[in-house]
Amino acid sequence: MGKDTKVVENSQDSKVKEKSNKKVLIITAIISIILIVVGVCSILLIPKNGSTVIGNKLGETKIVDGLEIKNINITKNGEESILTADAYNPTEEVRGMIYIDIVVLNGEGKPEYYFGGYIDVVGPGGTVKIMASITADITNAYDINITKTEE
Repeated sequence: MGKDTKVVENSQDSKVKEKSNKKVLIITAIISIILIVVGVCSILLIPKNGSTVIGNKLGETKIVDGLEIKNINITKNGEESILTADAYNPTEEVRGMIYIDIVVLNGEGKPEYYFGGYIDVVGPGGTVKIMASITADITNAYDINITKTEE
């Protein structure tokens, strides 16, 4: 009777340990997921030198000469801020070498900085990358206006 009782107790102890191990594993997984989410959010939302900052209206699509300007990002590299974006051509025509004026707006919609750039030749249904830079910190830009430069 003594040996049988030990076998039953060992069996119950192993089941309790197994349940306890599963709980610890689940809790560890949940904590890991939370830490990953917090880490990703801190990378995306906290401005740092070289990080991407997206203002309230910066994520909106802009239209310039029939091209859709999307995925606007501003990064800071030392004294320089670099604006990058995608220019998509939804038209049936080739669009070419469009010089642009870029105006950085603050939260009140007032202009803070002006600089220029260009959109390279892009065929129908194609996308090209826009890259323009300014020697100023514009990473806190609320919005930008992009217009075709008047000739």
